[in-house]
Amino acid sequence: MTYLAVFDWNCTLIDDFVANLAGANAALNVLGHEPITAERYREAFTFPILHSYVALGIKTDDVLSCHEELASAFLDAHDRETEKAGLRPGARELLQDMNDRGVHCLLLTNHFHDHVRVQLERFSLLSLFQGISCNREYDASYISAMNKQERLQAYMDEHGFTPDHAFIIGDTNEEAKIGRHLWLTTFSITGGLLSEERLKALAPDHIVSRLSEVLPILEKTWNFQP
Repeated sequence: MTYLAVFDWNCTLIDDFVANLAGANAALNVLGHEPITAERYREAFTFPILHSYVALGIKTDDVLSCHEELASAFLDAHDRETEKAGLRPGARELLQDMNDRGVHCLLLTNHFHDHVRVQLERFSLLSLFQGISCNREYDASYISAMNKQERLQAYMDEHGFTPDHAFIIGDTNEEAKIGRHLWLTTFSITGGLLSEERLKALAPDHIVSRLSEVLPILEKTWNFQP
């Protein structure tokens, strides 16, 4: 049975927290909201994204009335800052090790295909993924719903992967909930969009601060040979 490794992108493999914060503040500026700090962002951020705005005291109707403008402001600022971002330490090494061991690597992200592909090409990572699942285009549901679990379930069904031979890693509530609902080994990584305290409250199987911590855990739980 082939193992499946499911990787989130933003703030998990790419170190783009600064870009995400810049994007968030650009969107908040559209709403006439003051910029927020990194700490406040990590306290408020959640999926669906609409709930992040609500956590900052913004009315749902105000967000939905200009959601396209908010998305455009976020993406413009995020893309500018992302060009300065690097990979998180150990990202390339972990992906390469998974490939060397014959593990099927899937990139599962809420970000948009064209934006992600540009960065994958910049870092020469395309060949290390056997599957890529992104959002193709923006629509109103992007801000108010979540679809990663449905996409992952469909992918696993199509390719015959089973929960006991799969893990997921990400930095938000969404990956932790997906792992729990689909019975996957679940890693949450700190330094991303949620504070460590919030990650702990989600009770994933493992919380790591560095990607280099993942493989030693898998060598025990999946009986990988060092």
